[in-house]
Amino acid sequence: MADEALKTLLCLPGKHRNYAVEFAYAEEICKDMMISLMPCLPGHFAGVCNYKGSIVPVVCQEGSASGGEEAEARQMVLVLRHQKYFLGILLYQEPYLTQIGVDEQIKGPEQQESGLWVEKAYFMWNGSLYSLIDVEKTLEKLVIFE
Repeated sequence: MADEALKTLLCLPGKHRNYAVEFAYAEEICKDMMISLMPCLPGHFAGVCNYKGSIVPVVCQEGSASGGEEAEARQMVLVLRHQKYFLGILLYQEPYLTQIGVDEQIKGPEQQESGLWVEKAYFMWNGSLYSLIDVEKTLEKLVIFE
């Protein structure tokens, strides 16, 4: 984040943690998406959805799915795109755009958690801590086979 003075980010407030993605990776915010359960997916997947004729995996914003109440229902999903890969993020609250400068960035932990998201920066905004998701590395990490 130090290479640019301002970045436009899409902030994703969550129940327990807040995340952000660079706006360039946001393909579309889809309301009332039907998420279908898929057997044998890891716990952080909520299921899959149909996005413009493509089957897109949908992950929970904050880790593991809390059961079937989130899937098989109409939900708000942020669809991210990097090259040929798509990923949906199940949103808990309305996302919003903001511009973040170097002043808001804070030093993060030396060792990252080995969770779903690859985080590349941390910043404070409106009194809350946000983790900036490295979309490219996260999507590459989730690819099982090509």
